[in-house]
Amino acid sequence: VSKAKGIANLGEDCVTLAPPEEAIAESRERTGPVASVMKAYVVYPDPKFTLIPGFVSDDEIEHVLGLAEAGSAWVPSIVWRGGEPSQRTSTSFMLQSAQTPVVRAIELRAAAAAGVPVEQVE
Repeated sequence: VSKAKGIANLGEDCVTLAPPEEAIAESRERTGPVASVMKAYVVYPDPKFTLIPGFVSDDEIEHVLGLAEAGSAWVPSIVWRGGEPSQRTSTSFMLQSAQTPVVRAIELRAAAAAGVPVEQVE
């Protein structure tokens, strides 16, 4: 991990992340090339909000969405109490840890970005 100056108009620090080789290999095996180095931009320091462009490839997105569609796993999201449920249009789905090699590669990348063991990634 190295630090560099971030987006000019934000003036924040930028952290360059090198994903684990295992994550790169697994993702390439399933979806093709992924970046071997990603840049993380701290958009807001407190609470810390970080942007990592290209964190998930288009092929990985299609793969994960395909898992949800194949399993008819979409359910209405519950994020607040009160209000009219018919006005709520957000849906979500859950994946199993390491459900596929692509999911595992994303989990490994997320763990590296967060600086935590992969077992702590949700």
